[in-house]
Amino acid sequence: ASALPLHLPMRCSPLQRCDQLALALSAVRPDLAFKPAHTEPRIAEMNFGAWEGQLWSDIPQTEIDAWTADFADTRVGVHGESVRIFMQRVDGALAQWRASGEDALWVTHAGVVRAARLLLAGVACPTQADQWPQQGPGFGALEVLDSR
Repeated sequence: ASALPLHLPMRCSPLQRCDQLALALSAVRPDLAFKPAHTEPRIAEMNFGAWEGQLWSDIPQTEIDAWTADFADTRVGVHGESVRIFMQRVDGALAQWRASGEDALWVTHAGVVRAARLLLAGVACPTQADQWPQQGPGFGALEVLDSR
């Protein structure tokens, strides 16, 4: 955390694991001053519906196959998000950040980082599962994304 500039605005996924990390960062870096009001729902991880919390091996292969056959638009876990909805949600947060012209710290999830990487590369929505980035940031890692 010491490489972060002073007075960097922090936005955080509302999910508990990110909220806890943001509060811990604020404890050691008061200049980051995270407050619960700084949560940003658009940078929450993709909603996997009924698949949430399950091992991939416990999800019926037919459901995974149906998703990968229509990767962009199938709602995962029946009532979860589609990749397209997720990408649009992240794109909204990304566009607002870019319009601000300021640096910011997002405490978020690997899926959001992958989506942001794609969006910054000009990919609005991958249509095939193999277009989704395999490499994500490591657990607790800091990754710098440049919008220029």
